Parts: sequence; structure tokens; C-alpha cells
Amino acid sequence: MGIPSTPFAVLREFYAEEFARIEREFRASSNGRRATQDRAALLDRVILDLSRQFFAPDTAELKKISLVALGGYGRRELFPHSDIDLMFLCEDSAAEKRFREGSHAISRALWDLRIRVSPTHRFLGECEKFQKDNPEFNISVLDSRYLGGDHGLFERLRNKALPRMIQAAWSDLVCDLAELTEQRHKKEGDTIFHLEPNLKNSPGGLRDYHVAWWIGLISRM
Repeated sequence: MGIPSTPFAVLREFYAEEFARIEREFRASSNGRRATQDRAALLDRVILDLSRQFFAPDTAELKKISLVALGGYGRRELFPHSDIDLMFLCEDSAAEKRFREGSHAISRALWDLRIRVSPTHRFLGECEKFQKDNPEFNISVLDSRYLGGDHGLFERLRNKALPRMIQAAWSDLVCDLAELTEQRHKKEGDTIFHLEPNLKNSPGGLRDYHVAWWIGLISRM
């Protein structure tokens, strides 16, 4: 038996209160890692609640669709006003058609909560293929994390589709990472002498740490 969904007005109040709580605790402790993880956990709760409203009362019983966090959200690194990358992973076109209205409703509800969501819809088969025209997606899916829905479908993504994509396009992934890194450094003036809030993208910043992590990850897959 699934947990009943929360009325939207109550959910909006809950999100606002929890967001404020996370901010208060950060100001008291200066624990940035905990703040980013707490915001990711808060979004997990909100999205699962909306899924119970627009998909099924028990999301564990959903078949052929899986809700997947990508990018920084997948890594549980959500800064206070970061947008969230959310993938609706469907097994086939029939499942996408069946759940299309619900997935759009979830995205609209998140926007109504003033959460900047970047939703994407993918079939499992698409995730096996290297997207030449979308290097950002190829990279963000490396940090995919299961939220709800068909867990077996997500396991096939992590254990079969992604390894196949990486094995077939390892050198292309590395080249994309190198090119995106070079472009980012150039945009930041190729200097390490940046102050907040420009520490993320400059040389030696947080994004370079992520690049090193991704290189290690695809080397092991």
C-alpha cells in the first residue's frame, strides 16, 4: 500500500519550510556538504510525493518507467538555487505515451513550487547510444541515481546500457570532456584567481574535480 500523496498547497508549504530550515542550519553550522545533501533529499521527497499523485499511489509498483536524478542532483550536490536534472526513463514508446501526461504534470508542479527543473525523456535504448549532439547528457547520465518507479529498468540502465555506451564511445567521451573543459577555462579567463561565486568553473575549481571523477568512472566501467 503506497503512502497517500500530499495536497499541493500543503506540499508547497512543506517545501518552503524545509528550504528555510536547511538555510538556517547552514548559517549555524557552515556545513555546505550537509546543506547540498539535505536539499537533494528534500527534492527526492517532493518528487516522490508528486509521483504518487500523478503516476500511482505506490511508485514501487510502476512498470516500464523509472524516475532518475541526473548531474548534480544525481550526486546529491544541490546548491540552494541549483536547477534539477530529472529524467523520465521509459522502456519503450508505449510506456512513454502512457506516462506522458503524468510526467508533464510533475514538471509543471515543480515549476509551480519555483523549482527550476530540466526534465528529459529517454527510452532505455537511447541511453545505450552516444549522443554526438548532446555531450552534456552523455556526461550527466554518468551521475544517474534512482528515485522511484521500475527499479529493474534503472538497473538495466546502470549495469547494461551505460557500460555499452561507454565501451563503444570511450574516446569520444574523453574528447568531449577535454573540449568542454577547455571551453570553460577559456570563458573564465584561464585564471585561478577567482573569488566567490565564480569558483566552480575556473581552473582547479569544483567542475575540474568532477571531470577527474568522470574520467575515473568511465575508466572503470
